[in-house]
Amino acid sequence: MSSNSASSPSVFDKIFYLTESKKLRGSDLLLIYHLFWPSFTCYKGMVLLKEQFGASKVDEMDYLPSEVEFWTNFLLLDPYFNDLEKAREFANVLVPIWKAKLASDFPKQDFVVKVLVDDETDDVGITFFQNQPEGLGKEPNH
Repeated sequence: MSSNSASSPSVFDKIFYLTESKKLRGSDLLLIYHLFWPSFTCYKGMVLLKEQFGASKVDEMDYLPSEVEFWTNFLLLDPYFNDLEKAREFANVLVPIWKAKLASDFPKQDFVVKVLVDDETDDVGITFFQNQPEGLGKEPNH
C-alpha cells in the first residue's frame, strides 16, 4: 500500500480498501461518477439533468424555462451525509465540476450553477439553469 505520508493512506488507498472489503463495488464507483460528471438532455431549448428528466413532468410545469431548469435540475445532497456541513462542502465541490461539464457539452451557452441551503429544513442542494441575457429574463424565483 502506498501513501502520501507515513501516517495516512492516500485517497486511492482508501478506495482500494473499500472495494477489497466489499463495502464499495466497482459499479458503485460508476454511479458516483454520474454525480460528479452528469449527463444532460435538451428539451424545448432547456438543458436538464438526464437522470431527473421526464417530458410529462416538465410539460406539466407552468413556469418560465429558466424556472423549469432550476427545479428539474435541483438535486438534494444532504440525504447522502450525516453532517450538514459535509453536505455543504460537497455541494461546493460539485459547483466547478458541473460548470466544467456544462461548458464542455454546451460551449456556446452560459449557465449558473449554485448551491442552495435552507437553514429552516437543513436542506442542501445544487442546481443549474441557463443564464439569461440581460433583459430576457432573470434568476428563477425559489
